Amino acid sequence: MIESLNHFALLESTIVAYISQRIVEDKEKIAIQPPSLEFGEAVRSNPELTQEYVDLSRRATDFLSSVLPQTPIVLAGNVTDYLYGDEAIRSNAKWDLGDVPVVTPPFKGVFLETASPGRFEDPDVRGWGAYFSRLDGAGGIESSEIPADKVKWTIEMALVYDNKGVLRTYPAIWLFYLDEEGQLLRDRQGDVLAETATLVASPKLEETLEGSKRWEDLKASVFTLALPFFWSFGFMHCRNVSLDPQAVSRQARRQAERRGTPVLDCRVLNIEPMRRVLAEEGRQSAVGLQRALHICRGHFKTYTEERPLFGKVAGTFWWEGSIRGSLTKGEVAKECKVSPPSSPSQLAP
Repeated sequence: MIESLNHFALLESTIVAYISQRIVEDKEKIAIQPPSLEFGEAVRSNPELTQEYVDLSRRATDFLSSVLPQTPIVLAGNVTDYLYGDEAIRSNAKWDLGDVPVVTPPFKGVFLETASPGRFEDPDVRGWGAYFSRLDGAGGIESSEIPADKVKWTIEMALVYDNKGVLRTYPAIWLFYLDEEGQLLRDRQGDVLAETATLVASPKLEETLEGSKRWEDLKASVFTLALPFFWSFGFMHCRNVSLDPQAVSRQARRQAERRGTPVLDCRVLNIEPMRRVLAEEGRQSAVGLQRALHICRGHFKTYTEERPLFGKVAGTFWWEGSIRGSLTKGEVAKECKVSPPSSPSQLAP
């Protein structure tokens, strides 16, 4: 167990990979949360739409159960505690997606998850996770408000959450757009530019979402769940932040072998040293977190012989994972490589 982790992360790390483990090892199905009352009524009243609803649940479950065994899984409870825990409540801290300076994911595909902090705004949500896929370019932007010529990367986010013990997702993914600096594109008012892409095929189901206040409220609430994950990406650009591989016991490996399930690649995002740097070197209390992050941001990561990457690699480089997949296209790239770039030109900005 890593001594520097705080109590929240220690508690979370004993859960192992809470959401991902249930999907891959326990083969738990993911239910589709009806995003509006009209949506639910349409599904119940039409056998054809009911079948589409069932198929969508199976497709989401199959996609994640297939991609997660080849995907780095990051436990981000430290960040959730930092944003929503007791310290944040005492200081009345307010956070926004637009405050994160750089959010380029270090992998083409990565799954982040967290347990819910003790006093979260929705007590029925016990934890949540999201699969992020990093795509080059603008993709299929529908909104005229998003300047396609400024988009360097498109980030797809598929969210899964535990609601009263049941894994659920929405019939949609979220699309975020990053510029060449790795920052989220925003409009003139400073709001993050994002889109949702519904995964339903039936125009009848899509029509039920048009103008639905409940669906609009749900889409807004998802930003609260996504916030710790984008901050996690931001912290990964800072010095003194590490992704520490989580040790897997011999018993756990034997259980996985008996069940024929893979051992997941779980890593704990350790931000405790970074918090000290932000407070001291970054002068966070004087200049604020966003400015402190700019001061403390590191362009490269250095791993020594004493603290090598994945326990064996030393050097200074940027992560680049080749795992990727798109739920909208139903595609999963099975190959998995995490290797240091051979020259500075290969480094992600």
